[in-house]
Amino acid sequence: MQNYDKIKQDFDKYAEKYEMTINMDSGVHRNILFKMPDTREGFFYITTWPEYLCISGDYGTYVFQRTQDMFDFFGTDFINPGYWAEKLEGVDRCDGYKKFDFDAFCKCVDEYIEDYWEYESDEEKARVKEDVDFHIKSEDIKSIDVAAQKIWDYKSPHGHTFDDFGECFGSGDTEDYTYRYIWCLFAIVYGIKRYRESKEQHV
Repeated sequence: MQNYDKIKQDFDKYAEKYEMTINMDSGVHRNILFKMPDTREGFFYITTWPEYLCISGDYGTYVFQRTQDMFDFFGTDFINPGYWAEKLEGVDRCDGYKKFDFDAFCKCVDEYIEDYWEYESDEEKARVKEDVDFHIKSEDIKSIDVAAQKIWDYKSPHGHTFDDFGECFGSGDTEDYTYRYIWCLFAIVYGIKRYRESKEQHV
């Protein structure tokens, strides 16, 4: 699972040096650049128009749609990856917003063989778990398609199968939010706060 605290620390290293440039500021029509001097590393734009907010830059592009002024929607001190993902209209082509999580997949496998399978003895249970570890969890699977194929093809020496494991795939329990998506959420919250602070200073 993603370590949000680590991603926030990575973002904060940029935030300490960001300069803000407001290119457009007309009602809910805004275009704001956050960039460190003399480099495009870590830069991002926040662009808004009625009911939309787009973040774009070095960590990808994501477009959200919800309320007339999206600064009101995102104007909080905390990120909400799940709820905000429901408002996505456009997703970064390189990394998306969710990806297959091998560790979460292995956890689902362990829970499934513990909760759904029956065993004749503790010895049989131990042998089956060892067999599953070897055939299902012995390599770092990179995609949900490969994981699914391994699951559907598997049959334990005692006849156990993963017939109902599809519920785990369908629930999203084998996926996690991408690093870029979480980074951009921290950037949105930071950018709105920085923008509002600058407006207050000029009142």
